[in-house]
Amino acid sequence: MNDSIFAELASQATEIVNDELKRIDRKYDFEVRVYSNVRTVGVQGDARTYGYPVEVEFQYNGTVSWDPEFLSRLSTRITNEVDGIVIDGEIICVNRVVYVISNSSQDKFLRLKSL
Repeated sequence: MNDSIFAELASQATEIVNDELKRIDRKYDFEVRVYSNVRTVGVQGDARTYGYPVEVEFQYNGTVSWDPEFLSRLSTRITNEVDGIVIDGEIICVNRVVYVISNSSQDKFLRLKSL
Protein backbone atom coordinates (compact mmCIF):
# COMPACT_ATOMS: atom_id res chain seq x y z
CA MET A 1 0.00 0.00 0.00
CA ASN A 2 1.19 3.51 -0.79
CA ASP A 3 2.88 5.35 2.13
CA SER A 4 1.34 8.63 0.97
CA ILE A 5 -2.07 7.32 2.07
CA PHE A 6 -0.84 6.92 5.64
CA ALA A 7 0.94 10.27 5.48
CA GLU A 8 -2.40 11.88 4.55
CA LEU A 9 -4.15 10.20 7.49
CA ALA A 10 -1.35 11.41 9.80
CA SER A 11 -1.65 14.93 8.36
CA GLN A 12 -5.38 15.04 9.10
CA ALA A 13 -4.77 13.80 12.67
CA THR A 14 -2.03 16.42 13.13
CA GLU A 15 -4.47 19.20 12.24
CA ILE A 16 -6.90 17.92 14.89
CA VAL A 17 -4.14 17.77 17.55
CA ASN A 18 -3.10 21.35 16.73
CA ASP A 19 -6.72 22.49 16.93
CA GLU A 20 -7.28 20.85 20.32
CA LEU A 21 -4.03 22.25 21.75
CA LYS A 22 -5.13 25.74 20.70
CA ARG A 23 -8.48 25.11 22.33
CA ILE A 24 -6.84 24.42 25.72
CA ASP A 25 -4.19 27.11 25.13
CA ARG A 26 -1.20 24.77 25.52
CA LYS A 27 1.89 24.19 23.45
CA TYR A 28 3.63 20.83 23.34
CA ASP A 29 5.92 19.26 20.82
CA PHE A 30 4.26 16.22 19.33
CA GLU A 31 4.47 13.71 16.51
CA VAL A 32 1.68 11.76 14.85
CA ARG A 33 2.24 8.39 13.21
CA VAL A 34 -0.08 5.93 11.47
CA TYR A 35 1.23 2.38 11.57
CA SER A 36 0.71 0.71 8.20
CA ASN A 37 1.87 -2.71 9.43
CA VAL A 38 -0.70 -3.00 12.25
CA ARG A 39 -4.47 -3.45 11.88
CA THR A 40 -6.92 -3.09 14.74
CA VAL A 41 -10.57 -4.03 15.19
CA GLY A 42 -12.87 -1.35 16.46
CA VAL A 43 -16.58 -0.61 16.69
CA GLN A 44 -18.10 2.51 15.20
CA GLY A 45 -21.85 2.73 15.45
CA ASP A 46 -23.20 -0.80 15.07
CA ALA A 47 -20.42 -2.07 12.82
CA ARG A 48 -16.94 -3.47 13.23
CA THR A 49 -14.14 -1.59 11.58
CA TYR A 50 -10.74 -2.88 10.58
CA GLY A 51 -8.46 0.11 10.60
CA TYR A 52 -5.08 1.43 11.53
CA PRO A 53 -3.92 2.89 14.84
CA VAL A 54 -2.69 6.45 15.18
CA GLU A 55 0.06 7.17 17.68
CA VAL A 56 0.19 10.66 19.15
CA GLU A 57 3.44 11.25 21.01
CA PHE A 58 3.69 14.32 23.23
CA GLN A 59 7.10 15.51 24.39
CA TYR A 60 7.42 18.04 27.19
CA ASN A 61 9.79 19.24 29.88
CA GLY A 62 8.79 19.29 33.53
CA THR A 63 5.61 18.08 35.15
CA VAL A 64 2.31 18.13 33.31
CA SER A 65 -1.13 17.06 34.45
CA TRP A 66 -2.97 15.48 31.51
CA ASP A 67 -6.68 16.19 31.47
CA PRO A 68 -8.60 12.97 30.70
CA GLU A 69 -11.32 15.02 28.98
CA PHE A 70 -8.74 16.49 26.60
CA LEU A 71 -7.34 13.04 25.74
CA SER A 72 -10.85 11.62 25.30
CA ARG A 73 -11.98 14.50 23.08
CA LEU A 74 -8.80 14.21 21.02
CA SER A 75 -9.16 10.47 20.37
CA THR A 76 -12.87 10.84 19.58
CA ARG A 77 -12.20 13.61 17.07
CA ILE A 78 -9.37 11.69 15.39
CA THR A 79 -11.37 8.48 14.97
CA ASN A 80 -14.49 10.35 13.81
CA GLU A 81 -12.99 13.11 11.64
CA VAL A 82 -9.99 11.58 9.87
CA ASP A 83 -11.42 10.70 6.46
CA GLY A 84 -11.14 7.10 5.37
CA ILE A 85 -9.84 6.40 1.88
CA VAL A 86 -11.29 3.66 -0.35
CA ILE A 87 -8.76 1.68 -2.38
CA ASP A 88 -9.79 -1.38 -4.39
CA GLY A 89 -12.96 -1.67 -2.32
CA GLU A 90 -11.07 -1.56 0.99
CA ILE A 91 -11.60 1.34 3.40
CA ILE A 92 -8.33 2.64 4.83
CA CYS A 93 -9.33 4.33 8.07
CA VAL A 94 -8.23 5.12 11.60
CA ASN A 95 -10.07 3.38 14.43
CA ARG A 96 -7.76 3.62 17.43
CA VAL A 97 -5.58 6.27 19.06
CA VAL A 98 -2.58 5.44 21.23
CA TYR A 99 -0.82 8.06 23.34
CA VAL A 100 2.88 8.14 24.17
CA ILE A 101 3.68 10.82 26.72
CA SER A 102 7.34 11.37 27.48
CA ASN A 103 9.48 14.07 29.00
CA SER A 104 12.83 13.17 27.52
CA SER A 105 14.49 11.86 24.40
CA GLN A 106 15.78 8.96 26.53
CA ASP A 107 12.20 7.70 26.90
CA LYS A 108 11.82 7.70 23.13
CA PHE A 109 15.11 5.85 22.65
CA LEU A 110 14.12 3.16 25.15
CA ARG A 111 10.67 2.76 23.57
CA LEU A 112 12.09 2.41 20.06
CA LYS A 113 14.73 -0.02 21.25
CA SER A 114 12.06 -2.28 22.74
CA LEU A 115 10.07 -2.54 19.47
